[in-house]
Amino acid sequence: MTVAEATDEVRTQFQRLAQSAARLRAWQATYVDALAAQQKAALLELAATYAGQRESAQAGFRQQVTAAGAGLAGEVAQIHTRWQADHAAVAWLAGSWPAAAAEGYTPPALTAPTPSSVRIGRLRLEGDPGAWDMPALAPLLGQSHVLIEARGDAGRAAAGQALLQSVLLRLVLTCPPRRVQLTLCEPGGAGSLLAGFLHLPPEQRGPRVFVRPDELSAQLAQISEHITHVAQERLRNVYATVEEYNAANPATAVPYRVLVIAGLPAGCDERTWAALLQVARTGPAAGVYLLATLDSLTPPARNINLADLTAQCTPLRFTAPDCLVWQDAELGEFAVTPDAPPPAAQMNAWLTAAGEGLAQTATALSFAQIMPPPERRWTSSSRDGLEIPIGLDSTGAVYRLQLGRGVIHHGLLGGAPGSGKSNLLHVLILQLALTYSPDEVELYLLDFREGVEFQDYVSLPHARVVALESEREFALGILDRLQAEMTARSDRFRPVGVQFLADYVGVTGRPLPRILLIIDEFQVLFSEEDALARRASERLDSLTRLGRGFGIHVLLSSQTPTISGIHSRTLYEQMGLRMALRCTPMVSQAVLGDGNVAASQLSQVGRAIVNDGLGASHQNREVQVALLPAAERRAALAAVRTLAHARSDPAAVTFTARAPARLEANPELQTALTQGGSAALDDGVQIWLGEPIALKAPTAARLERCEASNLLIIGGDEDQAFGLLAAAVLSVAAQCDPAQAQFLVGDFTRPTSRYFGLFGRLNLPHRIEVLNARQLRGPDPVAPPAGASSSPDPAAPPAGASSSPARGRTPIFGPATPPAAMPAAATPLDRLEALIAERSAQMDSGIVPDGPAIYLALAGLHAWRDLRPVDFKSSPAAEQVLRIAERGPEVGVHVIAWADSYATLEQSFKRGGPAHFDHRVILRVSEGDSNNLLGSPLAARLPDGRALYRFEGAAQGVVEKFKPYVVPVAPTLAALVAQIRDTMGV
Repeated sequence: MTVAEATDEVRTQFQRLAQSAARLRAWQATYVDALAAQQKAALLELAATYAGQRESAQAGFRQQVTAAGAGLAGEVAQIHTRWQADHAAVAWLAGSWPAAAAEGYTPPALTAPTPSSVRIGRLRLEGDPGAWDMPALAPLLGQSHVLIEARGDAGRAAAGQALLQSVLLRLVLTCPPRRVQLTLCEPGGAGSLLAGFLHLPPEQRGPRVFVRPDELSAQLAQISEHITHVAQERLRNVYATVEEYNAANPATAVPYRVLVIAGLPAGCDERTWAALLQVARTGPAAGVYLLATLDSLTPPARNINLADLTAQCTPLRFTAPDCLVWQDAELGEFAVTPDAPPPAAQMNAWLTAAGEGLAQTATALSFAQIMPPPERRWTSSSRDGLEIPIGLDSTGAVYRLQLGRGVIHHGLLGGAPGSGKSNLLHVLILQLALTYSPDEVELYLLDFREGVEFQDYVSLPHARVVALESEREFALGILDRLQAEMTARSDRFRPVGVQFLADYVGVTGRPLPRILLIIDEFQVLFSEEDALARRASERLDSLTRLGRGFGIHVLLSSQTPTISGIHSRTLYEQMGLRMALRCTPMVSQAVLGDGNVAASQLSQVGRAIVNDGLGASHQNREVQVALLPAAERRAALAAVRTLAHARSDPAAVTFTARAPARLEANPELQTALTQGGSAALDDGVQIWLGEPIALKAPTAARLERCEASNLLIIGGDEDQAFGLLAAAVLSVAAQCDPAQAQFLVGDFTRPTSRYFGLFGRLNLPHRIEVLNARQLRGPDPVAPPAGASSSPDPAAPPAGASSSPARGRTPIFGPATPPAAMPAAATPLDRLEALIAERSAQMDSGIVPDGPAIYLALAGLHAWRDLRPVDFKSSPAAEQVLRIAERGPEVGVHVIAWADSYATLEQSFKRGGPAHFDHRVILRVSEGDSNNLLGSPLAARLPDGRALYRFEGAAQGVVEKFKPYVVPVAPTLAALVAQIRDTMGV
């Protein structure tokens, strides 16, 4: 093939190749376009599918988010509901003040746990959803001191003070009663910040808010002494902390003490600051904690390093008035919105309620825990002294008082009202009664208080005397009796050759009971500087100095144990046993000894300081006295009576000041009635006047046939006067046969008087005429014929049935043979005077006058108008009464008269009238009348239901105070008259 052909062939093939390449490129383009179209379609399809799936996925996600949000909201709502419920249950411990107020305040129960933390405010937490009140609880009791640092400016200082009030209020309101005591100090201030807490009882918050530097120093010294006491007397290297001690000894638990100081370092010098640091270091083990504020209002003194105190406390540091930083040792640092205190009115109401809750609580130590078991009762001997369990000491052991051993023979007891003094006396008395038989112990119980503390012991077999609302005269009588008993025991010991009771019992083998005299409110004995007080002082001095050898012991008790004048030191030095319950520092020293103020630091009712070391402070023992409520006291008394059921112990002599004196209870009257009216006229007749205020026979005036043997009653009390007049008539009637005594009664009472006609209603077997003023001054309605007998007419109506004798009946009064000179219109007093003349003539002739004794009773001289002076001279009636009073007693005619005042006597009888009345009963009269009658104002000071009896024939100045008899009520009077009639055989 030629070149041309080859070239053509190549060209042809190239053309064909070019065409093929073109066709191939066209196919490729078509194919690529088709692929692109397919890809685009696929991408569009994929995009549509993705969009649907994405929308579906997003919708599912949104649905799941919504469901999760709803679930979370539900869970949060449930948690918040539970939080609110739990928060409400502890609103007072951890809630805000509005939340707490919504719950209402009730003081915690006595057995509730003591909170160890106290709310200070609300925690500021990130992510707080709101409506959450997460409390910030700072450790305090049992854990740490709390120091509020509010330095920087006045705003922070004010916020710190407000927080202090809030924290302290929370502490007081949430602690169970008697678990915490406060010492409030506001040095540099006036006490206004903490004054609201004075609504609490003094035993919980102290006497006041202390503001002076010297007061702060004194309180720190007192608290340091308390810490020392707890460490040495309670913990004793047996317990590490007071919490351990309290858990083991709940009956004698030591309360926490919180020292509250507002505004440190004000009031602190270098020495005071050192004392504060000492308290901070040593206090927690003894239950003493500090709650204080630290501000910049007062710069610290030289050598005071504030960091020394901060290091020992939980610091609460204000960064702004509304924010503080709480640095917790374990949890780290937190921001807190501090609580502001509630309004003052609300605070005061809550504090008052807390104080009332404190007043309603009492010691948990039961009397049953220390009383002797049945098998040990009445098995102890008092030969070597008395041992009396009264409670638990600071170690939890039973504490026993001792009397009659060493130098401990007599005791002194003091305590403020409500401190438990009466309860201690009850415990002491019943422990003695359960431990010792009446052969080993006798009790003399005197109470000067206006109460019935010893009422239950009237039936106690050990009791020999029980006096309720005793009086000075009665107490002196008891002292006289014990003085006589001491003399009798001395006479008994002498032949045996011994000086002490223990030796006497040991030598003879015969039991001899120890005697315990208890006088409650004994200072009343010395309330007046008079002869009675001096005599009582002499008796007590003798009993306390000499009585110990004879087994006679004295326990003096008082709320204010001080004795006026010279008596105090003599008695005080004899008191080896001294006991003081909660009281003021002055009373504490008066009981325990000079400088011994331990009792003033007691806070709980029933806690006592017992000192048997003559007042030395290191001999103080703190004792929790057992509580003996009335029901348990009655049960214990029943147990004692069961022990004594087979015995015949003498009944106790009782004296009740307010109980009226009753004639029917007079033992001598009852004895006279059993003798059948056998009184001898020559020996006189007893006129029983009333109950003595002493250990003696009933007060009585003996009317004998001798000069001036008449009875005069002076005073304006009609009830007392008629009680005495009725007692006089009934006394004579009970002792004398109807033939031995007759009565003429001048009754001058008004018809409106409750006693009008009293004597006319007496249905006595004796002849008795009751006449009014008109009948006394009028002619005798019966004029006996010459030679008529003066004996009673058997046909006469019952004596006392009328006020004058019936016509045709022989008159009671008058001579057997009337003198010719006697006018026919002679009055009853004329006839009585004629009888006196006749009997006097018989005596002058050596003849013993015969006939009954005549008793002229004049009820109300002040109402008898005939006695009033005439032309400034004594009236005829007055002169006649005086003649009868002057001449009658020697021949058996006696006058028993009542006048309302000395002025009445002086007006009617002049000054010489009372001289014819040797027996005088003086009711309460004016001071002038008392001075005229007694030479002293004694009668003007008589209390209700009291009178004085004076016998002018005895030594001058001897006056007896007594309770005059009251007029018996109608049934009793009728029964007494019936008893007299039965005795007289009528």
